Amino acid sequence: MNLLRTLPATLAICCWAFTAQQTTADIKSATVDVNKLLTEYHVSKKKISALQAERNKYTEAREERQKSLNEVADKIKTLITKLRNKAMPQSEHDNLTEEYEDLVSQY
Repeated sequence: MNLLRTLPATLAICCWAFTAQQTTADIKSATVDVNKLLTEYHVSKKKISALQAERNKYTEAREERQKSLNEVADKIKTLITKLRNKAMPQSEHDNLTEEYEDLVSQY
């Protein structure tokens, strides 16, 4: 009879202890050698500046590409409005259609 009263409490304590051990096993820590960190600071500073320079080059190239895409998109819009004109001669319409197709392929 005494065993039945203490069994749930014993199981609860064992489960609590088991989960507590798992959580402490999951904790990981790291150490840093400050002397090495301070002596290699200039190396990391150079690498960071090189990365920033590459990022700036990429940003400029992306802005140029976006600018040219916007220009082509504007040209396409103007050609569409010209092509909708019904009073245009067929030869001019064909020329504008070819130019439109070229711009669409560029875009």
